[in-house]
Amino acid sequence: MTSAESAADQPSANALHYWPFVSYWLALWTASFAVQIMSVSVGWQVYDITRDPLDLGFVGLVQFLPPLLLVLVTGFVADKFNRRLIMGLCLGVEAMAAVALLLFTLSNPVEVWPVFIILAVLGTRAPS
Repeated sequence: MTSAESAADQPSANALHYWPFVSYWLALWTASFAVQIMSVSVGWQVYDITRDPLDLGFVGLVQFLPPLLLVLVTGFVADKFNRRLIMGLCLGVEAMAAVALLLFTLSNPVEVWPVFIILAVLGTRAPS
């Protein structure tokens, strides 16, 4: 056996040579990018409806408070349950929140309180 053949049989130390890692990384990056776009568009929409800069602060606060309030519970849940199931549920909640925001936008809204409820639900998902 030559040294080239034995080197080809050795596992690579480069994580990007493993397709499961690459697909996970691409999914994580894509989901994070989508959440950032959604956050900017929600802020823009809330400001467009109300013209009140304070409501923009509430958008950030409503997204920040759920993780802060659930920090101890999330640690327990991560230790107690299957993490793949948790991440799948979180992505499902994120997708449902995105659909709810789309339906809200298509209804030509005049009130912004439904956005704050949807953002609070979105804030309970696991960080990307």
